[in-house]
Amino acid sequence: MLDAVGLGTYSVVGVAKALAAGLSVPAAVLVGVINACGGGLLRDVITREEPLLFKPGQFYAVASLLGCGVFVIITRCTTLGASRSALIAIGGTFVFRVWPLPSTGAPPPSSPGCPPRRRLRPRKDHPKLDPPNLRGPSGVPMAAR
Repeated sequence: MLDAVGLGTYSVVGVAKALAAGLSVPAAVLVGVINACGGGLLRDVITREEPLLFKPGQFYAVASLLGCGVFVIITRCTTLGASRSALIAIGGTFVFRVWPLPSTGAPPPSSPGCPPRRRLRPRKDHPKLDPPNLRGPSGVPMAAR
């Protein structure tokens, strides 16, 4: 929960600072997404956890992109102030980040035209794969070490 609020906050702060510095809208949105995702990545690395950015099914960058886009659209197309626009964008990022996406429970479909994957098993008739025949640099079988 706190991660979703932080993601939205850093997205909005990054895009607001970039717009104030005179960057174009796409560049400012990119700065906001990098600011938010980089901050979350740094937090996970410092706490020695697997970064959420790399976990499957976590739409970390997409939520940040949504928040940056909402902030830019609201500030450019309405008369709301930057503070209210930021709160709305942070709220949108929070909802998108926390909202559970529907899952069918079915495995993802395979690509058309590709044969199904098969398990690779070591061949027992191949001399290099037979463990007793493996020898180290001194010529001694590795299994005897």
